[in-house]
Amino acid sequence: MKLAAFREDTARQWYDCLALIENVELDWDYLVRRAARRPYRVLSLLVYAAGEGLPVSWSAVERLVEVGRPS
Repeated sequence: MKLAAFREDTARQWYDCLALIENVELDWDYLVRRAARRPYRVLSLLVYAAGEGLPVSWSAVERLVEVGRPS
């Protein structure tokens, strides 16, 4: 939800999302379902998080790529 609401003036939400990835055991299936409306925003966060060495579910990344792929 924080990532979907992200705007330039709410940049702190990006860091809040990164802290969740780092500190909370996420339900990746739930995340993919919730992110279906804005998959590229979540994908960008997950790729950035992985680059920072945070734990990311690559199956969730692959599913979000599929959700975002034009039909």
